[in-house]
Parts: sequence; C-alpha cells; structure tokens
Amino acid sequence: MKYIITEEQYKSLVRIKKEKRITNMILEEVEQSKKYLNESTMLNNSIVDILKKYNKKGLLTKNVVNRLTENNISKEDLIKAGLQL
Repeated sequence: MKYIITEEQYKSLVRIKKEKRITNMILEEVEQSKKYLNESTMLNNSIVDILKKYNKKGLLTKNVVNRLTENNISKEDLIKAGLQL
C-alpha cells in the first residue's frame, strides 16, 4: 500500500525526525556525564556545556527544548546555556 503525502508533510516528518535525533544525542551526552561525574557542580557545568555546544550550532529549536525539559533537563540549565525561554 502506498501513501501519498505532500511536500509540506514530508518536510514536517523530516524535521520531526531530525529534532528527535538531536534530542537523543543531547540526552546521551548528558547520561555519559552523569555516569562519570559525581559532584553536582561539575555535572551541572557539564550539562550547560553540552547545551551551549548544541545552541551554538543552532540546533536547540523550541521542540527540542520542550523534549529536553520533558526529560528532566532544567530550565535553569537551558538559560545558563544562553537560551531565552
């Protein structure tokens, strides 16, 4: 069975998949930091550094930020990374 979708629908699906992939990459890096860093100050700095790296590349879209906050990334860390919420 074939489905016919419009170009706009296709672009939307591609964007959603890209945002999910970016979110997963960020969360994996955060989990790696949690695994190796014990001190909360160092962990928070590490999370902020990860977010800054992705923000600098322009990859922290509104949907990515929403997914990150749903996965326990604090708004405070997002603000420290230079995002304006």
